[in-house]
Amino acid sequence: MGFTIIAFVLLATLSPSHAQPHACAADAISESDQLLRLHGEVQAGQPAAVDNDVKVLPPVKALKGNGRFDVLEVWGHI
Repeated sequence: MGFTIIAFVLLATLSPSHAQPHACAADAISESDQLLRLHGEVQAGQPAAVDNDVKVLPPVKALKGNGRFDVLEVWGHI
């Protein structure tokens, strides 16, 4: 009985948790689409797409002051 309880607790801790998406994930996707089209010089008929997956990377320190910036990674292709 004790082994069964320990096994369930271990499985619960090892199973992937459902993390909440970042508050700016939707904005990151829409802005990355615009940036991809601008910097990729996408023509009018040329297809371009951005993935809906947003990866949260470790924050970076601001160049001035004590602030930190969240870093979100979004992939797209032309």
